[in-house]
Amino acid sequence: MDNPFQAIHADAWDPSPIDVPSINERASAVVRAHIEQLRDAGTREETAARSTAILLLGPAGIGKTHLFTRLRKQVGPRAVFVHTRPEVGVDPSPRHVLSATLRSLRQPVIQQQHRQIDVIVGAMLATLEGGRPRFPLSFIDDCQRQPPDTQREILSRAVAQVEDRFPDTSARYLEHLLALPFADRMRQRALFAWLSGEEPSQAQLDMIGERAALREDDLILALRTLGVVATFGAPIVLVFDQLENLAEEEGKTSRIIRHARLVSELRDTVRGLVIVQMALDAVWMQRIHPVLHASMRDRLEEKIEHLALPTPEQRRELIERWRSALPEEEKSKPFPYPFSTRQVDAWLTVPGMTPRMLMQSCGEAYLRRALPEAEETEPVPTSPDERLAVAWQEFIVRARRHIDEAAAQAQGVAAESIRAGSTPCSTRPTGGRCAFRDGSMPCIAGREAPSMSWNTSSRTRPTKSSTRRKWRFIVTSCAPRSSSTRIRSFCASNQGSSRRSSRRWRPMASWSGPSCPC
Repeated sequence: MDNPFQAIHADAWDPSPIDVPSINERASAVVRAHIEQLRDAGTREETAARSTAILLLGPAGIGKTHLFTRLRKQVGPRAVFVHTRPEVGVDPSPRHVLSATLRSLRQPVIQQQHRQIDVIVGAMLATLEGGRPRFPLSFIDDCQRQPPDTQREILSRAVAQVEDRFPDTSARYLEHLLALPFADRMRQRALFAWLSGEEPSQAQLDMIGERAALREDDLILALRTLGVVATFGAPIVLVFDQLENLAEEEGKTSRIIRHARLVSELRDTVRGLVIVQMALDAVWMQRIHPVLHASMRDRLEEKIEHLALPTPEQRRELIERWRSALPEEEKSKPFPYPFSTRQVDAWLTVPGMTPRMLMQSCGEAYLRRALPEAEETEPVPTSPDERLAVAWQEFIVRARRHIDEAAAQAQGVAAESIRAGSTPCSTRPTGGRCAFRDGSMPCIAGREAPSMSWNTSSRTRPTKSSTRRKWRFIVTSCAPRSSSTRIRSFCASNQGSSRRSSRRWRPMASWSGPSCPC
C-alpha cells in the first residue's frame, strides 16, 4: 500500500506543494518585501539595487526547504529562485554558486510552461525596449515570434545599453545569456554548459564560437553580469540551504570561513540578489556564529528570522491538507479519517512537534491502521526492561532511516543537531531533563550525553575523541552472534588507565536505570 504521508523531506522544486501559508508567514513576508524592494530599485538607478542577506534559523523539520517552494508559488515570475546547499568534498566557491544558478535557471516557473531563464531575460529586454517588465513571459513570447534578424537586433541593443550603464559586466557573457531563450535545444545545451563554468566539449565550444571554458578570474564577473540582468525586474533569490553541513568534525572551520567570505563578496559586489541562508539554529549559534568575524556577522546576519513551530490549529490544517493525497474512497470519509480522534488530539497537544515529525507520526499511524489484528494482539510490555527495549527499538528504526537518508545524499549528520534534539531520533521532548529517563536517548553517569555522533559509513565500529574528554556512542546495526538488534555503547572518557581498561560493549536494553553501567 502506498503511504501518502511519507514525503518527510521537502522537494525544493515540487510543482504543486501542499502549504499552510500562515505557518511562518512572517519569514515569507520578509523575503517577499526584499524582492519587491529590489524590483522597484532596479528601475530607478543603477546603484540602488544592492543585494541583501537574510538568515532563517530553526530546528530540523521546521519547514525551511518548504519555505523555498512556498515563495516560488507566491512570487511566481516576479523573481528567479536558486537553491544550493553545501556538498561533501566541495568547498564554497564562486564556481559552485554559478553552476547552481544556471541549473536553477533551467527549472520551470511554478505552474507555468516557461523556464526561469525566460523570466530573467524577458524582464530585462522588456525594460530596455520600453515594454512591461512586470510581464516578462509575455514579452519573451512576442520576441520569439519575431524573425531571427529582429531578435538579433533586440539583443544587440540590450547588450550595448547594459555595457554603457554597467561597465563592470562581461559583454561576451551577457550575449550568450540573452541568446538562451531563442536558441535551439542543442545550442542551448552548449550555452548552459559554458555559462555555468563547466568544461564544454570542443564541439559545443565551436557551436557557440568560444575557444575555452570560463577561467577562475571570469567567475565573479559572470555572477556580477547575472546580477545586473536581475536588477531589471526579476531579482535572483539565492538560497543556501542546510548550512549546518558546513560544520566539520574536530573543530575545523575552513568551510565556514570560505562560505562567509563568499556570501560577503556576493552581497557587496553583486547587484540584484536576495541572499537567503537557512540553517539549524543550534548548529549556527554553537558552531558557525562564534567563528565569524564582526564584519562577516554584519553581512551574513544582516536580517535574522527565527522560524516558529506550528500552532495546534496549524497542525490540524496540515493534516487536513495532507489528506487530499489519499485515495478517493478514503478522502471522502469525514475528518480525522484515517486517524482516530485520540491520535489527532495527541499530535495537536504534544510540545515540540515540527511539521516533519507530524508527517512521520501520520505515516506511522497510517501504516499501522492496515494491520488492526496485529496491533490488537501485540503484547504490551510491563517491566521497565521491556519498555526500554521497545523504546530503543523504535529509536533504532528512526536513527537508521535518518542515517540512510543522509548517506544517500552523501551528507553527514552533525553531532550538534542530534544533541539539540533536531533529528527524528529524539522526537520525545525532554524539557531539559535527562533524556534517558523517558527513553529517548542514553544517559551516561546520570546526565544526558554531551556529544553524540552518527557514522554513515560504518555502523559496527565505535569512535572516540582522543583530544576531548567526553562520552560518545553510535547507534549500530545488529550485534554479531546475536539475532536481536542491540544498541551498543562505548566508554571513551580517557580518564585513567583503569577507566580505559574497562571499555566494553553493553546491550542498552539491559540497563534498568539512568546511571552509567561502566
